[in-house]
Amino acid sequence: MATENSNTDGYGPVGSLIRQGPVPFFIRLVNPSTYEAAVNKYMALEKCDRTTAQGNMDAYFQDPNGWASNKLRARKTGKDLDYANMNTDPKQLVLTAIWSVFILGLFYRVFAVQVLGQ
Repeated sequence: MATENSNTDGYGPVGSLIRQGPVPFFIRLVNPSTYEAAVNKYMALEKCDRTTAQGNMDAYFQDPNGWASNKLRARKTGKDLDYANMNTDPKQLVLTAIWSVFILGLFYRVFAVQVLGQ
């Protein structure tokens, strides 16, 4: 069980984007009070630190049904997913960034040819 002073800041919106994608990222930007309420409620119910609660709420906002089924499976097997550290491998982040640049460039080229007539 974590104390109140440990890990009080958690991670920022970019951490949500890296771990679970655009859905929790935009929820944090558009409706931060809902996000904070969900994180605080999870911390109180599960008696965990802020980073763990944020990781779980990011996963919930990304895929509520998948998160719930993973939680049920974790209660049966005793093996819980580490949502707080998910998708944070530096090599994977570099690969994702390279693919993102490639895909965005491709979309821009299609847009430029089809819409702008270049």
